[in-house]
Amino acid sequence: MSKKELESFQKEGFIGEYVRVFNSIDIKTGEASKVYEIGKDVYINEEDMFGHSKKDKTSTKSSVNGTNDLFSQYRTTNLVTVNNGVRTIEIKAINFFYFQNMNNVAEGLIQAVNNYNSLNLTVRFELNFYTITTLQESWPLYTPGINVVIHNGSGSSLPGGSAVFPNSGSPGGQVRINSGTNNESINVNEHVITHEIGHCLGMRHTDFFNRSISCISGGNEGNAGVGAIHIPGTPAQVNVDMDSVFLSCFNLFTDGEFSNADIVALQALY
Repeated sequence: MSKKELESFQKEGFIGEYVRVFNSIDIKTGEASKVYEIGKDVYINEEDMFGHSKKDKTSTKSSVNGTNDLFSQYRTTNLVTVNNGVRTIEIKAINFFYFQNMNNVAEGLIQAVNNYNSLNLTVRFELNFYTITTLQESWPLYTPGINVVIHNGSGSSLPGGSAVFPNSGSPGGQVRINSGTNNESINVNEHVITHEIGHCLGMRHTDFFNRSISCISGGNEGNAGVGAIHIPGTPAQVNVDMDSVFLSCFNLFTDGEFSNADIVALQALY
């Protein structure tokens, strides 16, 4: 990462221990773009990171520095558009059983989808599993919805995942689950996937302003170019909601379920 990019992150309020930059190819358009991975959890493209308005910066600063809602929940500026009634979003599980059996991830995904659908939100998920072995079978990758894929690269032995935030009224298009997550309990898998799907809907970390609250270490993720807007109705309290599924980090004893404040936040948005 260049010095200029690092300074831009710091201007956005980011004080963290991990940022990775790489080039990504859009599988639909073939266009290359620069992508930033923040905190090993979310991906933000260059346009979102550095192309937002001063208005976004101002509104975020007031919410982060305010004393009344410091410990409330937050969302990105962009959300998923719901015009009338309920918007159905397909969640596409890609190659869960082709290279290796991701049984716990699969069950965790099913339970994560149920977590959201049980809330009767204005967004509803339809889950389908796909096996793609040829170019002719790759069409699900290009249809609207959220692709859930297994990550087998660097760092994938540790449980966790990453996701993309909403853009132009559509949900973030990808959730990536580390293959090592499958070695943990179904509850852990449910937690990780519920958390990552939340990012696709625009949920920021409950403790984004100080990741060390739930992690061993870490700082302020800041605005990150996507906004960190307080969600009305979420409680302001002395201590962070340590039951929230949207905390930056989790422990292996999680039950994978939403906290009461998580439910209030999601129902306020959708």
